Amino acid sequence: MASRILNVVKTIVISYALTCVILLALSFGVYKFDLSNWQITTGIIITYIVASFIGGFIIATREKNRRILWGMGVGLIYFLILAVASIAVNKGIAIDTMEAVRALLICAVSGAAGAFFTR
Repeated sequence: MASRILNVVKTIVISYALTCVILLALSFGVYKFDLSNWQITTGIIITYIVASFIGGFIIATREKNRRILWGMGVGLIYFLILAVASIAVNKGIAIDTMEAVRALLICAVSGAAGAFFTR
């Protein structure tokens, strides 16, 4: 049980490290190329997809049973940490419910998809 929790924690750390790299590249794009709001929003959604997908892939390679559920779980944990951090920084909920549900679904489905593509 402890090894499974440790695997999830390691996977989440890797996902957030990847998120930092992607967001750094996105912020460089905003600085250098004056990206529009649509492009920034798309970049953030792509960040959710890539980080959750990679997280799902990693956890599925470590956990051999119920891989898709593990991937979906990592996507959900990724979203929950993101939501808690957003609430803490904004001192309250700053987005509407539909945007939060969309982000939740994106993270969960991307994590499950990442797990699906493992052997």
